[in-house]
Amino acid sequence: MPWWIKVAGTGETAYTQERWDRRRADGGGPSLFAKRPRIARADRLVVYAAGSAALYGEGRFIGVEEVLSDEPEPSGHERWRWRLHTRVIAAVELISHAPALRELGVSPKSLRQHSHIKLTEEQGRHALELLRIAGGRLELPTSRL
Repeated sequence: MPWWIKVAGTGETAYTQERWDRRRADGGGPSLFAKRPRIARADRLVVYAAGSAALYGEGRFIGVEEVLSDEPEPSGHERWRWRLHTRVIAAVELISHAPALRELGVSPKSLRQHSHIKLTEEQGRHALELLRIAGGRLELPTSRL
């Protein structure tokens, strides 16, 4: 199954704890993209909190989401033209306790010009393990991930 890192928030607007709390409470929601992504149903998105490096000393990923949409759909937003619907399947409660992006071998700099980048299966599974170690909750048995 394909794995991706998806940026939540922007360089101008950090992804805050309040936004993450709301997304977790909702169980997921729309993920927006500037360019049409090549992401499909059942793909996994490792969620990177934009601005976490400035707030917590280094870039952090805060969860994994499963894509529910069959394909991207127009969002109606001028900047973020494409939307996929997702659901949270693994998450840490506090961004400050989330694993570092560097633990996946990914630099936050590689995400500066991209809303998402491809990961390997090994990186994706490692992300789940790191979230589990950090005290994150998993919504599905790991055998299905």
